[in-house]
Amino acid sequence: SSLVRQRHPSATDNPPWAKELKKFSQKLDANALLCNKTWEVLNDEGDKQVFIFESNGRLIISTNGDVTNSTWQFITANNSIIITALGQTTMLRPAFIDGVLFAMQKDGTEECLFLIDEQNKSICPNRTLAELKLYFYQEAKKVLEAEEKQREKEQREQERQQREREQQQREQERLKRIPVEHRDEIDALAKRKKKRALIYIAISTAVLIISVVLAVVFKDNETILWTFFLVSLCAICIDLVMMGRLFSSTELKEDAEFEIIEKYRKQ
Repeated sequence: SSLVRQRHPSATDNPPWAKELKKFSQKLDANALLCNKTWEVLNDEGDKQVFIFESNGRLIISTNGDVTNSTWQFITANNSIIITALGQTTMLRPAFIDGVLFAMQKDGTEECLFLIDEQNKSICPNRTLAELKLYFYQEAKKVLEAEEKQREKEQREQERQQREREQQQREQERLKRIPVEHRDEIDALAKRKKKRALIYIAISTAVLIISVVLAVVFKDNETILWTFFLVSLCAICIDLVMMGRLFSSTELKEDAEFEIIEKYRKQ
């Protein structure tokens, strides 16, 4: 490129820049990130080349003190920068790396221009393209390793969830088999519940009769009368509940089935 007086490694060097730049990129806010700064180009030739972007679209390119007045424009449609210099217009793909380096990749090629804000130059250990190539290779390797670890983590999580679903499905199938495998036990328990209901009815009925008789005997004692009245009322409620359960064989069987399922669920 006529914009850059530096050597670019050839495609045979397999530079990871073109493939990995997007992994390190941040969304470009052109005016905020580029303007009011002096961007120095990193190269292998020892030339000092400086880019100064101005908010009005003017671009100053200084190469060893020789200034070229150019223009720049940020295209939001495809996140690119159009630079016109020396009668030539070039489309570049911008990317910020680690908040320190600014890279511009020539659209459709593997040629990249790397710049650094002069104020941050001291914190950037990379001075040449060779060092940058090594840096990108190492960073790309880190990214790939991190992505691989993330994929493995997601795969382990998916396998864990699959195991849990399979275990839940097996448990549901096991619970469905319990009523079939223990039908005799369920029927026996339902019969016992029916007998208990009859016993409760008999007891509550006896209590009701006794309470009525005693209430008649002690009708002159208001306190005793009210006491037996409340006892009779409780006995009537128990009778109604037990009789309802007794005449609802389905409810007794459902209760028996639930108890048997809970019994074998814990085994």
